[in-house]
Amino acid sequence: MRNRRAPLPRSTFRAVGLRLASGILMLALLAMLINWVRQADNWQWLVRKPAPVAAQQAPVTKTEPLPEAAGPTDEDPDEAETARENFQALTDGSTTLGPEEMVPYNQLVEWVKNQSFARLDRRARRDLWYTDLHDQPNKHRGKLVALDLDIRMAKDVGRNEYGVPLHEAWGFTQESRGRPYTLIILDYPKGMPEGYEIRANARFAGYFLKLQGYEPAKARPGQRPERAPLLIGRLQWTPPTPTTVDEFDHWAWGGALVGLVVVALAIWYFQNRRTMATLPSLRLTTLPGASPIDQWLEQRGDATGGSDGPRHGEPPRGDSLDGPSQ
Repeated sequence: MRNRRAPLPRSTFRAVGLRLASGILMLALLAMLINWVRQADNWQWLVRKPAPVAAQQAPVTKTEPLPEAAGPTDEDPDEAETARENFQALTDGSTTLGPEEMVPYNQLVEWVKNQSFARLDRRARRDLWYTDLHDQPNKHRGKLVALDLDIRMAKDVGRNEYGVPLHEAWGFTQESRGRPYTLIILDYPKGMPEGYEIRANARFAGYFLKLQGYEPAKARPGQRPERAPLLIGRLQWTPPTPTTVDEFDHWAWGGALVGLVVVALAIWYFQNRRTMATLPSLRLTTLPGASPIDQWLEQRGDATGGSDGPRHGEPPRGDSLDGPSQ
């Protein structure tokens, strides 16, 4: 009869599994912490470097001359006066531009067409926030504004009545806190993504026209349209540089993964051995389903040293079945 080990209780495997999982989790957290610590940018808050002395004492140099405009702009007093009269036809909050609104719209398009982005950006104001345009549109209508935007949507909307190609874009600034700007772009940057789900960081310089009405994605039936500042201008976009991964990082992460597996197996081994050593049921015993004859043979073999037990490959003798002779 071959003896077998009794099966381990399920609670034992559950305890070992929990310890193994906790060990792997702690090692994974440790690996993430090591990767965070080894990045020097995460420790800049500990060191406050003073500005270089040369930069503090550098003389103020004369700025380059402003590029010339190719045509009339808001700098022309007659153009500015005409724009103020045309702005009276604008209606804030409408979801479409009416025919009377196309006159100031096209005038701002013409101003942008006559200036490069560098010229617009040099002249633009940087102290106007989303709330300034949203809360006081009449005060800031026609003002030249510069914004750093996270563009989320951009599409080609064709040409205006004077044949100028235009793009429409929607984006956010850090200070707008999720509230969008709507933009009309001249000379959309070549290679910049287009579509309804894009992510592109760009700098904008252009004129504020009105508050454009729009329906939010989760608008309820009959809900009043939201309003977003509508600006007409140009974008400056720099293609992101592809990130390269150092070869050392591959070896470091590969070694960390191998070490994680080795340590996890070692923890499992030592935890399992300790648990099995403390279990009282880990001893040789016969199976609960063994027959009475097998149990009697086991007892007789233990008493006689195993000499009267059946040999391998031979059936028991007849007197073993009938009991000892009288």
